[in-house]
Amino acid sequence: MTRQQLLLLAIETAPVDWQDAANRWTKNEAGIGFLPATEERGPVQCAVRELDAIIERLARFREYIDQRDGAGCVDQGHAAAVKASNKIGRKIRKALGFTYPNKGDLRI
Repeated sequence: MTRQQLLLLAIETAPVDWQDAANRWTKNEAGIGFLPATEERGPVQCAVRELDAIIERLARFREYIDQRDGAGCVDQGHAAAVKASNKIGRKIRKALGFTYPNKGDLRI
């Protein structure tokens, strides 16, 4: 399963269907493919890791765009938008249980 397919599955699966989706995933029913496993992680854990990365990137991008749109005022500029994106990124990484939530800060 590609990253794009995983994203679409996550977005299109209603919460009421999460149990069935998880059951299919853990049993690999209906030919649902996984992201490739690694020596350290199984395929489901690799998918969870990819979802974490997608969640973080979407939250960062959303905050960046909001700041560039003016956050209700004027365009805050690139530097302020990156700073705000890093702030929300740290919160997301902490919520997802990352050991070093500051490690993923953008330096652009």
